[in-house]
Amino acid sequence: MDGTTRQGIRTALRVPAVTAENMANDEARSACNTVIDQRHRAASWSRC
Repeated sequence: MDGTTRQGIRTALRVPAVTAENMANDEARSACNTVIDQRHRAASWSRC
């Protein structure tokens, strides 16, 4: 895990534009996952 983080930092320093794009994609993905997670939780509650 530590090695991956260091490699990610090195890559971020080398290619800031691509990294910024990837971060934006990750943010969009996590926002989407949050919505899905909330829906899933609501479905779980209604099952109880």
